[in-house]
Amino acid sequence: MGHTVNFRSHKQSYKDKNAVMNPKEDWLIFENTHEAIVDAETWELAQKLRKTPRRHDTLGEANPLTGLVFCADCGAKMMNHRSRGGTENNPYPSDFYDCSTYTLAHQKRTHACSGHYIRSKVLRELILETIRAASTFAISDRDAFLEKVRSASQLRQAEAAKETKRRLNKEKKRISELDTIIKKLYESFAVGRITGERFDSLLADYENEQKALTASVSEMETQMSAFAEDTDRAKQFLELAKKYKAAESRSRECTCENCGKVFTTTRSDVKYCGDDCRYQAQIKRQGVRKKALRGAKIEPAVPEKETKTA
Repeated sequence: MGHTVNFRSHKQSYKDKNAVMNPKEDWLIFENTHEAIVDAETWELAQKLRKTPRRHDTLGEANPLTGLVFCADCGAKMMNHRSRGGTENNPYPSDFYDCSTYTLAHQKRTHACSGHYIRSKVLRELILETIRAASTFAISDRDAFLEKVRSASQLRQAEAAKETKRRLNKEKKRISELDTIIKKLYESFAVGRITGERFDSLLADYENEQKALTASVSEMETQMSAFAEDTDRAKQFLELAKKYKAAESRSRECTCENCGKVFTTTRSDVKYCGDDCRYQAQIKRQGVRKKALRGAKIEPAVPEKETKTA
């Protein structure tokens, strides 16, 4: 993003070659010190995606909806379950999501939430229908679409601000209490009421809690300013909708030259339905060329006629 970050680590001594990482709150960030490689929005999106682990199975695939599906009752993430086996064209005959709270509690033989079941195929169809409906509405009535996004953003911002403000006040109050507790702890240690080991242990616990609360307060303050970006995102969605709507109008049906499958494409130079068919066709062409070369090499030469001299 064009920023410089200093004091990420330190060394205990100039003789020590091992660096010790500093906590993020001790870093110093100097913005716009050089030319940016990526914009801030792309960076934030990448960091958000990195926080969600994506498990790869034996086929090397990761579910694209991982970390994006949440339970409507408890708010926990939905877990994806896929059973192995099946046919070559359908390697996962069972592919669905259910509430992670329910699944984890069921494994411990306790009860929490309920098993909200939905198949991945149904979920993808619902998402596709929603995108098409939103795109059609955004293109047909641009002003109404932007106004609806602004209204929803203001409503969410008001609700989030109310809840965040309550948590902020609670955690700031706890930080103030910890300052008083640490001060009394020093006084107790000074008059000899507690031992040095007990003092070090309690002080470390209180300071760790205070650091965690400070980081949480900073994160919540950042979240409160995130809703202002909704209007810009709506305009970006509108541009994408126009782009893909135009591409959809250019779509045509083609027949794959390798497997014979009929598929839809927006390009004029497409001959195959996927990378696998393109690779298989390339292998076939190479085989035909090699066979032709071998045939040319083993073709017997025509013997020359002998001439007799008189």
